[in-house]
Amino acid sequence: MEGMFVKEAVDEVFRAIKAGPFAVILIPAIVVAVMWSQIDTGILLLWLSLMVCVILIRYRLAGIYHSSDVTWENAQLWSDRFTLTSLGSGLLWASTPIIFFVENSISHQLFILTLVISLSIGSVLFGAYMPKGFYYFSIPTLSAVVGRLLLEGSVAYVSLSMLMLWYLLMSIALNKKMCGTIRSEMLLRYNSDAMTEALQVKTEEANQAALAKSRFLAAASHDLRQPLHSMTLLFDVLKEAESREERQRLLSKVDLSLVALRNLFDALLDVSRLDANEITAEMSHFDIDKLMKQLSEEFETEAKDKGLRLSFRNSCGAVVTDRLLLERIVRNLISNALFYTEKGGVLLTCRKRGEKILLQVWDSGIGIPEQDQEVIFDEFHQLNNARRNRSEGLGLGLAIVNRLCQLLDLPISVRSRVGRGSVFSIELPAGSESMVVAAEQGVQHSWDLAGRILLVVDDDCDVLDAMEELLTKWGCRVIVADTLEKAIAAVDRSGSLPDAFISDLRLSEVVTGVEALDVLRERYGRSIPGILITGDSIPDQAEFTESTGYQLLLKPVQPARLRTVIHQSLSE
Repeated sequence: MEGMFVKEAVDEVFRAIKAGPFAVILIPAIVVAVMWSQIDTGILLLWLSLMVCVILIRYRLAGIYHSSDVTWENAQLWSDRFTLTSLGSGLLWASTPIIFFVENSISHQLFILTLVISLSIGSVLFGAYMPKGFYYFSIPTLSAVVGRLLLEGSVAYVSLSMLMLWYLLMSIALNKKMCGTIRSEMLLRYNSDAMTEALQVKTEEANQAALAKSRFLAAASHDLRQPLHSMTLLFDVLKEAESREERQRLLSKVDLSLVALRNLFDALLDVSRLDANEITAEMSHFDIDKLMKQLSEEFETEAKDKGLRLSFRNSCGAVVTDRLLLERIVRNLISNALFYTEKGGVLLTCRKRGEKILLQVWDSGIGIPEQDQEVIFDEFHQLNNARRNRSEGLGLGLAIVNRLCQLLDLPISVRSRVGRGSVFSIELPAGSESMVVAAEQGVQHSWDLAGRILLVVDDDCDVLDAMEELLTKWGCRVIVADTLEKAIAAVDRSGSLPDAFISDLRLSEVVTGVEALDVLRERYGRSIPGILITGDSIPDQAEFTESTGYQLLLKPVQPARLRTVIHQSLSE
């Protein structure tokens, strides 16, 4: 802040100097004219020459200043240069009451005294911006006047010298007050300018966000209408279908539209949950090579079907981040790379770079034009798909990748050449090998759910059936109920205590999932863990879990995620 004060002060002072050097030269010229008959001519001309030199040096400094690139960082240098010229001017004017003091002429004495006082008043105005310049000019000048008057020795002159001393002290006090006022005014203006600029930035961000939201909704509306439109037409044709084969053919097309609709809803839900901060990262140490190998094997068949090579070079160890979210990021990048590559292949690499691990996905695809590399992470932005053909993707994959990277604080970058391919790079923090071993041992110990008794409460019969099928497949004994009362009755009939409770958050208008789990744990044991599942928007999942004591999962829940949370709850 001090640098900005100095910069503005120097601006003001040098602007005033640049305005009129000849008017400043006129004052010492008048002094010489008045004293011409009283003082030696050589002394007068020498004094005038020195004074003109100081004035021209100051004027030249002002010219250089205005043509230079001055910033608040080097403004102090220019302030010091001005101060030196003030000292030179002050010493020259301090010589006037000594050299030009005509003992037998009151009029000449009064002239010099009035002139010095006038000049000191003008220096106060400059000093409000540059106090050092004021001190270097006024103190020598007025001190010389005080000293010369004291030398006269009479009561009148001594009294006058005391008045001049008082005037000097008052000028210093006034200068300090004016300097404080100027600085306060500058600070207010800086704050006002900063607030105005911040408001403009926020307004621009809000406008851009509104435009982005409008584009997002327009694109989403279009992509949602397309499969619905297809289904409407197909159902109309289906009504008139006569043969079983024709109905099957039409139903298969309806199924394709339903799949497209479901995929779009899932992607839109992912974007919405990420924007609403409803997805929280669960950091862990894990072997990145194992994850990359798993994903390369997963996409191997797809690559072979397109005649592409998919290879993985492993040379890294442990990383620390959210494994499931990183898996989604890399899966999206691999899927994109395969989609936009027609010949050659896709290469996955992972190598150490200092304290970081650089994960990269290379492809030999069509490449990305330089002007598009900044916008490929926007929603619904697709290359070479202006007509929004659903078979060429939804345009949400990289938008989700970007949001997940922001959530995990992972820098992501892209380099690409049209016709040569692209490489997406992600920097990961290195993890601990010892913590990877400990985590894997813990997972292996608790992974088996065989024989576990789980109570599932949900008012949707389809969800209950699906949960019962899934949990039974994992080897669990499952008790299901659609109300709290039926759940209590079912547990009592079974004669066994559940190992965990799973409930929908919104059971009915009377009882919530939180209340149901509270009742069940009060009845069967406070140590039994509870898990809640909901389709509602929960702004802060971590705060919800801390306040209720129950793990919260948002629909749709991936089976792997559900199993992981059950494991964690049982192990705790």
